[in-house]
Amino acid sequence: MATLKSTLKIESTDIFPTPVNFTQINNNTVAGDFSGFNTIDVTSTSTKLNFLGAIGVTGAYVYVEAKTTNLHPVYVGLTATGLTTATAAIKLYPGDIAFFPAGNNAACDLGSICASSQTGTISYFIGEKAV
Repeated sequence: MATLKSTLKIESTDIFPTPVNFTQINNNTVAGDFSGFNTIDVTSTSTKLNFLGAIGVTGAYVYVEAKTTNLHPVYVGLTATGLTTATAAIKLYPGDIAFFPAGNNAACDLGSICASSQTGTISYFIGEKAV
């Protein structure tokens, strides 16, 4: 088993009525299969991200980063019902990142897509959660 450490830091002195400053560190245990860090070009044709064909029953940790050199947003979402820019759960503008736990079955397969006639590049990691 391997550990994928994630750190989230939220800090602001002027967006909330009172200043906020907290850090959350998670040591996420990755067991079974993992993708490594992959980089792919994204077009207006949905590209499946899952390296296993389906996310296992334990679910997975997913990290996605849109390259800062992208000219357009990249969308990430479930492929089960046909991924489109309108049905995607995540819209990553150039330089944006997302880190989240994913579901636990083939209905939770992930894909990426760009709007018609647009392209982008993302780097991503998918690692199966430990039981």
